[in-house]
Amino acid sequence: MLILSLYVVCQCCGQARIESEYKISVPNEQQESLWSFLQSIFVNNAKGILPKNTSTEIATEVFYDTYFDDAQETLLGYQAGARYRERYVQDSLIKTLLQLKVPTLDELGIARKEHKFSPENKFDINDRTGLHPFLKHVKQKDVNDVDLILGQFGTSSRKMQESIKLKQVRRRIYISDPEGALMTFTLDEVSAFHFPYTQFVELELELNEVRYTDADFEGQSELEKINAKAKDVIFAQFQNIKQDQTPKYNKMHAALCTQPSAWIYNNLMYLLLGCISMCAITILIKNESRLANT
Repeated sequence: MLILSLYVVCQCCGQARIESEYKISVPNEQQESLWSFLQSIFVNNAKGILPKNTSTEIATEVFYDTYFDDAQETLLGYQAGARYRERYVQDSLIKTLLQLKVPTLDELGIARKEHKFSPENKFDINDRTGLHPFLKHVKQKDVNDVDLILGQFGTSSRKMQESIKLKQVRRRIYISDPEGALMTFTLDEVSAFHFPYTQFVELELELNEVRYTDADFEGQSELEKINAKAKDVIFAQFQNIKQDQTPKYNKMHAALCTQPSAWIYNNLMYLLLGCISMCAITILIKNESRLANT
C-alpha cells in the first residue's frame, strides 16, 4: 500500500518523470573491453541493432552526487534517494540538480519515478535554513513538495543529513532519432568521494525519461523492446556482467559497510577520545603509584 500511495500521491510534485533503465554490474577488469564493444556496435548504429535513422554522440562527464538520509536511514531502507547533483564537463560546472528517486509498482526495479527540482544556489548562511545540509539546496517554493514526497516514507527535509557522496566518471553514448533523444548508454566508474574511496563499475542502459514518460502504453512497450534488445546483445558478448537494479546509494552503502577502514574513519573521533582517555588513566595510575612509593 505504501508503494501504491507513493505512485499516486507523487504525481504532482516537481518535474515527475519515469526513468526506465537497466543497471548492469561490470567487473573492473572488463570496463575497457566493454566500452570498446559499445562503441563498435552502437556508435552510428554500426551493426544495425538500433532503429534506423538513429544518430549517436559520445561524451565524458563527471558527476558529484551527495546523497541525504535521516538518522534512521529511512530512504536507504525503501531503496529511495534524495541527492544533490553537480555535473561537470571538462572541469566546468554545467548543471546542478536536486533529485528525489521513488520506487514504483515495478517489482523488477527497472522503472522508478524521479522528481527534479532546480536547487537553491543563493542560500543565506546567516539564516538557519542556509546552514542546513539539505534545506540549503531547496528553494522555499519547493519545500512543501519535497516534504510531501519524503513524507510518504515517514521522514522530512529537515531530518535529512549528508549520508554518502559519490564521484562518477561517466562515459556516455547519446542516441537520438528524428523525434529527438531516444536513449543513453552510460559506463560509470563510481567511487566514494571520501575515504576509503570504495569503487565499482556500472553500465546503465536508459531510455530518455521525457520521451518514455510522455509515451502511451504501446509507445512505452516499443521503447522497452529497443532497450531489451540492446541488453541482450551486450550480455551475449560478456558472460561475467550481471543485471543488478540496486540503486547506487544502496550499493555504495553496502560496499562501505564491508570495509573495516570505513568504520574506523566514521568513528575516528570516538576512537581518538578513547585513546586520550586511556592515556590519561594510565598517566593517573602511574602518578598515584609513584606517590605511594615516596
